Amino acid sequence: MPGKILLLGANERASFSVAKNLSLRGYHVDIAHWGHHPLAASRFVKEFHALPAIESDLYAFFTAFIQLVKQTSYGLILPVNDIGVEFLLHYKAEIERYAMVGGINLPDTIRYSRNKYELWKLCREMGFKVP
Repeated sequence: MPGKILLLGANERASFSVAKNLSLRGYHVDIAHWGHHPLAASRFVKEFHALPAIESDLYAFFTAFIQLVKQTSYGLILPVNDIGVEFLLHYKAEIERYAMVGGINLPDTIRYSRNKYELWKLCREMGFKVP
Protein backbone atom coordinates (compact mmCIF):
# COMPACT_ATOMS: atom_id res chain seq x y z
CA MET A 1 0.00 0.00 0.00
CA PRO A 2 1.40 3.45 -0.94
CA GLY A 3 0.96 5.06 2.48
CA LYS A 4 -1.28 6.79 4.99
CA ILE A 5 -2.87 10.15 4.33
CA LEU A 6 -4.78 12.23 6.87
CA LEU A 7 -7.45 14.61 5.59
CA LEU A 8 -8.12 17.50 7.95
CA GLY A 9 -11.71 18.67 7.95
CA ALA A 10 -14.81 16.96 6.68
CA ASN A 11 -17.46 18.02 4.22
CA GLU A 12 -19.69 16.08 1.90
CA ARG A 13 -18.14 17.08 -1.41
CA ALA A 14 -14.41 17.65 -1.10
CA SER A 15 -13.64 15.14 1.65
CA PHE A 16 -15.65 12.37 0.03
CA SER A 17 -14.13 12.95 -3.41
CA VAL A 18 -10.57 13.17 -2.15
CA ALA A 19 -10.96 10.15 0.14
CA LYS A 20 -12.53 8.09 -2.64
CA ASN A 21 -9.88 8.93 -5.23
CA LEU A 22 -6.96 8.34 -2.88
CA SER A 23 -8.47 5.13 -1.53
CA LEU A 24 -9.07 3.74 -5.01
CA ARG A 25 -5.39 4.37 -5.74
CA GLY A 26 -4.36 2.25 -2.78
CA TYR A 27 -3.81 4.86 -0.07
CA HIS A 28 -4.95 4.41 3.51
CA VAL A 29 -7.13 7.47 4.12
CA ASP A 30 -8.10 8.78 7.55
CA ILE A 31 -10.09 11.90 8.35
CA ALA A 32 -9.69 14.14 11.40
CA HIS A 33 -12.52 16.55 12.08
CA TRP A 34 -13.82 18.65 14.94
CA GLY A 35 -16.78 16.54 15.95
CA HIS A 36 -18.66 13.72 14.27
CA HIS A 37 -19.58 13.61 10.59
CA PRO A 38 -21.40 11.14 8.28
CA LEU A 39 -18.14 10.52 6.40
CA ALA A 40 -17.09 8.39 9.35
CA ALA A 41 -19.18 5.63 7.76
CA SER A 42 -17.63 5.90 4.30
CA ARG A 43 -15.98 2.77 2.94
CA PHE A 44 -13.21 5.01 1.59
CA VAL A 45 -12.22 6.21 5.06
CA LYS A 46 -10.25 3.74 7.16
CA GLU A 47 -10.47 5.72 10.40
CA PHE A 48 -12.41 8.82 11.39
CA HIS A 49 -10.96 10.80 14.27
CA ALA A 50 -13.47 13.07 16.04
CA LEU A 51 -11.44 15.79 17.73
CA PRO A 52 -12.52 18.59 20.11
CA ALA A 53 -14.28 21.58 18.59
CA ILE A 54 -11.65 23.80 17.00
CA GLU A 55 -13.86 26.88 17.17
CA SER A 56 -14.40 26.75 20.94
CA ASP A 57 -11.17 25.18 22.23
CA LEU A 58 -8.21 25.56 19.89
CA TYR A 59 -5.75 24.33 22.51
CA ALA A 60 -7.67 21.07 23.07
CA PHE A 61 -7.97 20.57 19.31
CA PHE A 62 -4.26 21.26 18.74
CA THR A 63 -3.26 18.90 21.56
CA ALA A 64 -5.48 16.09 20.28
CA PHE A 65 -4.34 16.64 16.69
CA ILE A 66 -0.64 16.56 17.56
CA GLN A 67 -1.17 13.44 19.67
CA LEU A 68 -2.92 11.74 16.72
CA VAL A 69 -0.16 12.70 14.29
CA LYS A 70 2.56 11.56 16.72
CA GLN A 71 0.90 8.16 17.23
CA THR A 72 0.20 7.44 13.57
CA SER A 73 2.70 7.33 10.72
CA TYR A 74 1.05 9.61 8.18
CA GLY A 75 3.03 10.34 5.06
CA LEU A 76 0.91 13.36 4.24
CA ILE A 77 -1.68 15.64 5.85
CA LEU A 78 -4.04 17.53 3.53
CA PRO A 79 -6.62 20.18 4.46
CA VAL A 80 -10.00 19.96 2.75
CA ASN A 81 -11.68 23.12 3.99
CA ASP A 82 -10.79 26.69 4.97
CA ILE A 83 -10.49 25.97 8.69
CA GLY A 84 -8.14 23.08 7.94
CA VAL A 85 -6.02 25.33 5.71
CA GLU A 86 -5.81 28.04 8.38
CA PHE A 87 -4.92 25.55 11.11
CA LEU A 88 -2.21 23.79 9.09
CA LEU A 89 -0.76 27.08 7.88
CA HIS A 90 -0.51 28.43 11.42
CA TYR A 91 0.96 25.25 12.98
CA LYS A 92 2.84 23.87 9.97
CA ALA A 93 6.30 23.99 11.54
CA GLU A 94 5.16 22.03 14.61
CA ILE A 95 3.12 19.50 12.62
CA GLU A 96 5.89 18.85 10.08
CA ARG A 97 8.04 17.45 12.87
CA TYR A 98 5.80 14.37 12.53
CA ALA A 99 4.33 14.38 8.99
CA MET A 100 4.48 16.33 5.74
CA VAL A 101 1.80 18.97 5.25
CA GLY A 102 0.54 19.48 1.71
CA GLY A 103 -2.08 21.54 -0.07
CA ILE A 104 -1.15 24.84 1.57
CA ASN A 105 -0.51 27.91 -0.54
CA LEU A 106 1.76 30.76 0.48
CA PRO A 107 0.18 33.27 2.88
CA ASP A 108 0.00 35.95 0.16
CA THR A 109 -2.00 33.61 -2.06
CA ILE A 110 -4.35 32.67 0.77
CA ARG A 111 -4.91 36.40 1.41
CA TYR A 112 -6.58 36.72 -1.99
CA SER A 113 -8.82 33.69 -1.51
CA ARG A 114 -10.06 35.08 1.82
CA ASN A 115 -10.45 38.73 0.86
CA LYS A 116 -12.34 39.35 -2.37
CA TYR A 117 -11.63 43.09 -2.21
CA GLU A 118 -7.88 42.40 -2.20
CA LEU A 119 -8.36 40.05 -5.17
CA TRP A 120 -10.39 42.72 -6.98
CA LYS A 121 -7.62 45.31 -6.41
CA LEU A 122 -4.96 42.89 -7.64
CA CYS A 123 -6.95 42.11 -10.79
CA ARG A 124 -7.32 45.84 -11.52
CA GLU A 125 -3.58 46.39 -10.99
CA MET A 126 -2.85 43.57 -13.45
CA GLY A 127 -5.19 45.02 -16.05
CA PHE A 128 -7.99 42.45 -15.86
CA LYS A 129 -11.51 43.69 -16.47
CA VAL A 130 -13.41 43.40 -13.21
CA PRO A 131 -16.82 44.67 -12.15
